[in-house]
Amino acid sequence: MLDIPPRRKWLTLPEALPDKRGFWQDAAAWAASGALAIWADFHDGDAARPDPDWQARTARLIEVAYDTFNDRMARTSLLFFHDLNRAPIPASFNMFAAELPIKKAYRLFVGDFDPDNVQPPQVETFEYAGGASGVRAKRFTYTDRESGAVVARVVYYWRRDNVDCQLIATFVEPGEIEAALPGLDSWARSVVAYPY
Repeated sequence: MLDIPPRRKWLTLPEALPDKRGFWQDAAAWAASGALAIWADFHDGDAARPDPDWQARTARLIEVAYDTFNDRMARTSLLFFHDLNRAPIPASFNMFAAELPIKKAYRLFVGDFDPDNVQPPQVETFEYAGGASGVRAKRFTYTDRESGAVVARVVYYWRRDNVDCQLIATFVEPGEIEAALPGLDSWARSVVAYPY
């Protein structure tokens, strides 16, 4: 289970639509609601309603992201917004029982062994909520070697209470990483994961 404080500029992607709680009948309804929530996150809930054009455009971006990036294999799929006027960054979160020595585990979880890496991941130590420590890695992988197409990822890995936690943010536009990183770091530090 994930505990993410409010006003962190994120949306959790529903596993299926209509959702189990009956809030949204389809992706369009969920995206429209999500656009308003994100607007409120950026304005601390106090701003007037957004411009209708922005709301419609953002809802379309959210709906497309749901159709394109929802990782059915992940424990939780999310969308992170670092800028009101940019497309959301898809992210996935997973937890696993800690079975490997930690140094080998972090190399596995940051993708060090991926044969499609453009270069080895750039790994840094990273401090998480509650004093847990782990790493943050930037990695670039080929999606098509012939054309040279590359996708970028920022991978967060930490171990706590014998559970390995992995958060992956994917960037279709690698140039957006640096602008998004402060918000992603803050967001990652605020996440508390419970192994149940």
